[in-house]
Amino acid sequence: MAIVELASHATTEAKEAEALIIPQNEGLHRTLSNRKVQLSAVGSSIGTALFMSIGGVLNKTGPGNLFLGFAVYNIFLALVNNCMAEMVTYMPVSGSFVRMAGHWVDDALGCAVGWNFFLYAGFVVPFEITALSFVCAYWSEDIPLAAICGGCILLYM
Repeated sequence: MAIVELASHATTEAKEAEALIIPQNEGLHRTLSNRKVQLSAVGSSIGTALFMSIGGVLNKTGPGNLFLGFAVYNIFLALVNNCMAEMVTYMPVSGSFVRMAGHWVDDALGCAVGWNFFLYAGFVVPFEITALSFVCAYWSEDIPLAAICGGCILLYM
């Protein structure tokens, strides 16, 4: 009886170890250099919201507080980026952070993260169009807003 239990336990351990091994045919390539990773981090920290909100904050609080807020924001961004880099280095998963959340925590979290990102992408498009309209209206009021909105929608398509 003990031999049967031992054999089933060994089979279960082998299946768990097999589930952790990433197949070699997933097409994952490690071609990102340190420079590319740093540029990706800088690019993700600078966005439209930064440029749209920086003027009011600069006027109210001054450059020191603006720099302090930007530094604190980027520290948290660097920590999150570092955590994701460690997860990908330890066990590469084909896919984005949505797939990582499902792989590392739970499939339900992966689903929630995917929907969250979908809603974010849906809400950021109108914000970007509005921001571009404000910037264009600042420089010239001769440009019709409908042309800006239509042009942005065509570019997004």
